[in-house]
Amino acid sequence: YTAYDLEKLKQAGDRLFSIFKIPEDAVVVNAFPYAPHLAFWQTFYGIRSKNIRALQTGGGKILGTERILDALENMQATVLAAMPGYAYHLISKAVEGKRNFENLKYVIFGGERIPQGLRKKIKSLLQKVNCKDPIIIGTYAFTEGKVAWGECCEGSGYHLYPDTEYIEIVDEKGRQLPPGDRGEVVYTGLDFRGSVLIRYKTGDISSIHTEKCKHCGSTVPRIDANIERSSDIKKIKGNLVNLNELHKTMAEHKDINEWQLEIGKKNDDPYEMDEVTLFINPIKDANTDALQKLILHHFHNQWELTPKIQILKKEELIKKLGMETELKEKRIVDKRPK
Repeated sequence: YTAYDLEKLKQAGDRLFSIFKIPEDAVVVNAFPYAPHLAFWQTFYGIRSKNIRALQTGGGKILGTERILDALENMQATVLAAMPGYAYHLISKAVEGKRNFENLKYVIFGGERIPQGLRKKIKSLLQKVNCKDPIIIGTYAFTEGKVAWGECCEGSGYHLYPDTEYIEIVDEKGRQLPPGDRGEVVYTGLDFRGSVLIRYKTGDISSIHTEKCKHCGSTVPRIDANIERSSDIKKIKGNLVNLNELHKTMAEHKDINEWQLEIGKKNDDPYEMDEVTLFINPIKDANTDALQKLILHHFHNQWELTPKIQILKKEELIKKLGMETELKEKRIVDKRPK
């Protein structure tokens, strides 16, 4: 980023907060991890652009989860900005501590996908800390794009900035696809002066909508909210397996708190067969035997896989995920030799 680019980041933040309809008297707690991390700085510059009162916590690694909870409660925060997985962890802790978030109205997510099941779980938890009718808003970004794009309401798609970038959807051969067709998101920066990319292949699969947004009336193009990562399509035991659906399946299961999938080699031998292990932390009072049978049935039907299932304590799994120490939680870990 040059100084010029930082002004563009601030402008994008102003646009985001306008799309979200965040009021000027809002109180924001920014719980994104502090680092050269787009989600943190986009939120920071969005707050600056609107001159909104806020606390930049740096996330669990910097301020710590308990102090962030204290801030949300004592500052009577109206907006929480965080990674989806960390937000779920944070609000779960709030429920355990019987916190009062009656002023919280908006939860802004960035950095990771937001399965519908996770939205529902977080809304349910928020109601237990006196947060009525919360609005959960998603953003989409990648480091090379320099800015983030947001949805005006749940599921609207991510509103783009056609004056600063050109985004295409292409097929396997790089040919541009018409609006509505799914393919790979390809990015070209138009109005930046630091690193500038031309037709950068993101590895994300989605589509573009060009009709007027039925929710807010905006006429700028929108990237469809249903985004898959090509990096989550893995070759396991000789078969291509699309693990994008796993995020949705795990998030929607009412008896699963946290999860992580690990792909490795049997006995850590690079010449042995692939081995899949699913670590889960069930909710209290869940029937773990029935849950394991259901998971095994689903894996076999969906991907013809039979994972080992290990049940971990919540604290153990939070540590494995890097929830309070990493920039992003590690949901799918491929430990096989390259």
